[in-house]
Amino acid sequence: MRVRVRVRVRVQAMDMVPQRDSALQGELNKQNHNNLLREKFATQANKVGAYLQEKMEVMHQPTQSKCSPLCQGVLSLHSCV
Repeated sequence: MRVRVRVRVRVQAMDMVPQRDSALQGELNKQNHNNLLREKFATQANKVGAYLQEKMEVMHQPTQSKCSPLCQGVLSLHSCV
């Protein structure tokens, strides 16, 4: 009787291996996709960061009119002196 139970349990376990392999492959695919999205986001964030840094530098450059070109004619919360 115990031998039959062991054989049945082993057969059930062997039947579950393809399901486990499929689930693991699905998880790997999901992780690879997430890594791709993370890399795309990082690339875009770096571009935006460089753009914002450039614009901030332009805004803080002193000019003859005491106000940077981006600040002229625009209401701002800080004074351009």
